[in-house]
Amino acid sequence: MRVWLCLAMMCLTASLVLAEETSSINDKIIATVNSQKITGRDLQLDFFLKQLSASTAAPTKDLLVEQLIDRELIRQFLVKRKVKADSRLLEQQLNMIRRLVEEKESDLTTVLEAVGLDEKSLEEMLSLQIAWKIHVTKTLTEKRIHDHWNQHKSQFDGTEVTAAQIFKKLASDASDKDVANALQEFSALRKKIVAGETTFAEAAKKNSDSPSASTGGSLGTFEYTGKVAEPIAAAAFNMQPGEVGKPFRSRFGLHLLSVEKRVEGELSLEDARPIVVKKLSTVMWEEQVARERKTARIRILP
Repeated sequence: MRVWLCLAMMCLTASLVLAEETSSINDKIIATVNSQKITGRDLQLDFFLKQLSASTAAPTKDLLVEQLIDRELIRQFLVKRKVKADSRLLEQQLNMIRRLVEEKESDLTTVLEAVGLDEKSLEEMLSLQIAWKIHVTKTLTEKRIHDHWNQHKSQFDGTEVTAAQIFKKLASDASDKDVANALQEFSALRKKIVAGETTFAEAAKKNSDSPSASTGGSLGTFEYTGKVAEPIAAAAFNMQPGEVGKPFRSRFGLHLLSVEKRVEGELSLEDARPIVVKKLSTVMWEEQVARERKTARIRILP
């Protein structure tokens, strides 16, 4: 939790620089969810709290708007379920953020006001996170925890994979033709590697757009979470040592992976329980959003 609070404080402090440029969007309605308005103020707070996250790519406005819609759907769902944030926990988190800001010789109200926000906005965001955690605690069953562990054990038990990649950067708005051509190029390259006409390392040095090209595409050794983006980890953990996988696309671009080594982990479910529960919390959020979107009245404004 302290890591999240540090990031929040850093983002809010950094946002002082952009205040003059963005404060005018606060009152603009950008979307409605079941007649509930989402304004530029919501978008602004969400952006500032994410701009220093671990993500290697900044979120686009369209993505942030969709995430805000998801959050509003969950908020409405929790209200219907009468799930509320623990007021004591909320105050504890607010006080921690206040202290972190004070350590930088400022105060939370000033930092928020500088970007046209207020403490209520931050309180609402924290309240939603706390209320969702309460909902998960009440509804997540031991059976589902065990089932998820059994189905995805290697993601949590400390299993390590040593892999390399060949990467081609693609624009997010790349045409279908460009994507198809890149996939065809990577498929042909994979055939050469599998046939022994070239090594993966040589192919990476000549064809990869990643900085790792100079080291033959090496990604090093990694667990499922923490070091590489999830699409890469998901592909690598579904491969066997010595295998060159089929090319796949992520939001970063096109990837071709080779797994060199795999060492099975030894952690038990009880060792990894917090991580498993955190992952299931995300899964449950996505499932509930999908259910809510089926009947919700959503309108995104230009």
